[in-house]
Amino acid sequence: MGGGGVDPVGSSKAQLTVLNAMASHDFDQALVVIREWGLEWVDLWGFIYGEPVDTLSFAASERVAARLDELGLRAYCLSSRIFDDSVEQDEQEFRDKHLATLRKSLAAASVLRPRYVRLIAGRVTGAAAAENCVSVLKDRYPWIRDVYREAVEEILEAGFTPTVENEHLDCSCRHPKSSTTSSNG
Repeated sequence: MGGGGVDPVGSSKAQLTVLNAMASHDFDQALVVIREWGLEWVDLWGFIYGEPVDTLSFAASERVAARLDELGLRAYCLSSRIFDDSVEQDEQEFRDKHLATLRKSLAAASVLRPRYVRLIAGRVTGAAAAENCVSVLKDRYPWIRDVYREAVEEILEAGFTPTVENEHLDCSCRHPKSSTTSSNG
């Protein structure tokens, strides 16, 4: 690709992807609209055929894959809500809940074959949210790194690329200064 850019989808032209719900809340209609927009890639998100994308059944996953194939579309990202939760809870509960959901997501991904599986940066709330979130995580929730590492390893072992999104107002990665120390406090 010219200009030294990175080509994330393997062709010489830029390509876009959108969340299915951006085209319509009806999944089948969303895919038709996305195809009409001339797009090839879809970020699978929300509820699809009445099931959360995080825990799509095998039957629903097969139905989604068949519909994508029928319209000449491909899954770009399984946009899960895994770790969309406060880290301010018992480690084992957090770990058990979210890693179990990840395993269900990876079962769906094995049928859907997205490039990416998305995780969400967990939330820090209350007074801790105003502090340096990296320090809060290191000092109060040191186990969180291992939970994310385990999730990333499982995604990689399943043949997908993990991505972590920090879309919450109170997510643990939201402050630009969270990973640096400022002399101004």
